[in-house]
Amino acid sequence: MVVLWASALLGAMALAAMIVTQLNGMLNDASERVALPASAANSPAPDKEHPPSSPAGATVTADPEQSQYEATTAESKLDPQQQFAAEVMQQEPEFNRIINDPDWRTFLQMRKGELTIAELLTAAYNRQDMQAVVNFFEAFKLSKYAAATRGVSFAEELRYEDEVMRQLPDANARTYRTSFDCASFRSTPEYLICRDIELANADLILAHLVREAQAAVVDKAALAERLRKQWNHRQQKCADKPCLAAWYAYEQDVLIKIAQTGDVNAK
Repeated sequence: MVVLWASALLGAMALAAMIVTQLNGMLNDASERVALPASAANSPAPDKEHPPSSPAGATVTADPEQSQYEATTAESKLDPQQQFAAEVMQQEPEFNRIINDPDWRTFLQMRKGELTIAELLTAAYNRQDMQAVVNFFEAFKLSKYAAATRGVSFAEELRYEDEVMRQLPDANARTYRTSFDCASFRSTPEYLICRDIELANADLILAHLVREAQAAVVDKAALAERLRKQWNHRQQKCADKPCLAAWYAYEQDVLIKIAQTGDVNAK
């Protein structure tokens, strides 16, 4: 049992080291290097040249069923480090594209100060929390789109968002029940909705109307696409309560008509 655990641990560390090495390769600045915990970076490699010896005269016979069982068990039980490495590999193409964006360094400096992407990833590795990194990259994409939509520079958009956030209530203020998780809000609209009882109630009403519309229409894919476009519009355009209140009022009217007629294009 101890041997199997040690083997799995070494494999996890090696895989994590490989992933971090790949991430380092994406970074042009030599100062932005992910530092693995010492236990991961210095783990000795398994000795493949000298397998455990057998007693003299003993014949070693492999058990096919046992080998298959061990392989299946190893595949089905990823430890946290292996899971983190797998998640990084899955996100690598998107991370690579964003890191090479000219506005990325500006975003990183304005949102995280002196923190580098390497340090961000290392912190996520230590916490085994890949979602925090994904959310950070999603915030970059939203700001990028908002800047293009408003026709301003990326830096100007970030300053505008900072000013909006400064005018918002205290981050520790009470939150209200909504159709989404306020503990992990990702944008200014969601922040505002969570902290305003009128907007929070409007969000719950809209969620109910969405369910009624989904039950009424035949072309559910068309409705899903319409909802996606309207949600993106809210995320990218609304940065204050009047805009959000108007958006909810309009969407409620439209969804009531869709629920009544079954017509996705009703307005």
